[in-house]
Amino acid sequence: MTNENQLFSEFSRFLDANFAGLEIKKPLFYNWRFALRFDLQDFTKMEAKKPTQKYFVEVVERARELYTAAFKPEDKIYVFYRKWDFGINILSEINELKNDDFYEFTERGTYEGAEFSFETTLICAEAKKLNMDKVLIAISNLDYDRVPKIDGEVYIFNIKNKLIFNMYDDRGLDMIASEKWALSQIYKHYYKYLLDYDLKKMKIAFA
Repeated sequence: MTNENQLFSEFSRFLDANFAGLEIKKPLFYNWRFALRFDLQDFTKMEAKKPTQKYFVEVVERARELYTAAFKPEDKIYVFYRKWDFGINILSEINELKNDDFYEFTERGTYEGAEFSFETTLICAEAKKLNMDKVLIAISNLDYDRVPKIDGEVYIFNIKNKLIFNMYDDRGLDMIASEKWALSQIYKHYYKYLLDYDLKKMKIAFA
């Protein structure tokens, strides 16, 4: 068995043990019991309904605050990057990355009757080795003519806390966890960022 396959096998066992039946796709929030959905937008920082630089700064600051609440620098993580088209190379945003620490493969399937394939990268590293600021900025730029940009989906797994973090674009991010305790304090401390539209569902799970 190759090192790459070994990494993927370990990742698959982690999913089976903690997130059985979950498909790694958006929206995580609606596909799991213990889930939080956060609003990253501040419309007061728009001008003529268009985002300004201050708007993007606020988006990234909120995302960074939430990421820091969910991950400690020494936490071991998986990064699952499903690339749609173009954008930054996620491997270049990991410091001291070894060949055994990542696995690149092609996902194939069907969506609404059409066949698709994605180039996907799986990484295992310590959280402190990930250049998270650049990744968050790149995700916030997904729908805009701005750089750096990620054109794809990035899922970050906290192996110890059995938690998944997915910032889907500048609008918001989802966190889900295998067990309620992993999100309870985040729910309390960052209640102000919870998306109003889905607040009822979150109150039922965490209040």
